[in-house]
Amino acid sequence: MLEQPMMDKLAAMRLHGMVDALQQQHKDPGSGELSFLERLALLVDHQWNWRQNQALARRLQAAKLRGNACVEDIDFRAASVNSNWPTLMLCLGPPWG
Repeated sequence: MLEQPMMDKLAAMRLHGMVDALQQQHKDPGSGELSFLERLALLVDHQWNWRQNQALARRLQAAKLRGNACVEDIDFRAASVNSNWPTLMLCLGPPWG
């Protein structure tokens, strides 16, 4: 199968991440040393990550956040300690780690 028609078919199936990964593999001379399954796994992983990143970007855009937030910006004096306890525990991390 010719390369460009295959790329067009992947794009038509909305596998844009796989198209990107295939183009990257085509440019990388070291990818020829990988087995078929290893190259296929790289393509699938790239497609999976691409979709996850697209979904995250869509959710972030829909959330309409008003700027960058960080743990240091939380004002724990504003309310009682009991209402901020879950937030404080998330900031400290898991108790087993």
